Amino acid sequence: NFQTVILATNKTSLGEAREYIEFIIATIRKRGMEDGSGLGRVELRPTKYWNHLLFLTADNFGGIQYQPRTPENPEEEEHSIELDGGEGEGGTGEVVVPTVVSGWNMMQYLAHDTHREYFRSIVARFSNDPWRKEQNLRSKITPDTEQITSELLLDHKRKLLSTRFASSLTRMVGEILKDNNTSTNQFPILPGSHLSLNNPALEFIKAVLEVLKLDGECEHEVLVLRKSLLSQIGVEEYSSEVAWRNPCASFV
Repeated sequence: NFQTVILATNKTSLGEAREYIEFIIATIRKRGMEDGSGLGRVELRPTKYWNHLLFLTADNFGGIQYQPRTPENPEEEEHSIELDGGEGEGGTGEVVVPTVVSGWNMMQYLAHDTHREYFRSIVARFSNDPWRKEQNLRSKITPDTEQITSELLLDHKRKLLSTRFASSLTRMVGEILKDNNTSTNQFPILPGSHLSLNNPALEFIKAVLEVLKLDGECEHEVLVLRKSLLSQIGVEEYSSEVAWRNPCASFV
């Protein structure tokens, strides 16, 4: 629906992104009034700004969100941004703090609290680690090194998947396999549950990889990781059971 519109600005700073959004909204309003299409009367208002956003569905998303709040520690203070007062206003505006947001409803349908925590930690790192690397690279950027900076960030993400994530996920899956206690590995029955789930390790792998593959720049690394993890639990790579399906049925 059009209640929410997500726009990728491809800008490298929050200030540039805000200016771009203001320009887009002003252009839509102007053209809507000129051609009488009615777009000029549609209220368009930016509400949230994200960095490294991963979006699967309206109930499954996460990334670095710029939240208007007071920094809670020196690190947040360092990365906080004071916005200007907006178009046509003087002075300074609110302070926003880059914050890791995890809105993954799919996580709640995993078999155990430990599996959910594994999922949360991996997915949060997939947004947070590249963002931190980007901040470090951007602090040293010059017009001559901008392209190199983008290449270094991409290389960092790919190495993150092929080394650290590969090691962490192999260990996590191993821990899940060792826990054969059926009482602790029963899948929860929650509102929207509609699938017959019986393999905790497989469902964990499918859920994590479904999120990681949202970053199209790391497709090869995710495929290699997928093959390795499925082999670890003895499931054929091209089996029909490895396709992820949303465990929560929509009522809309």
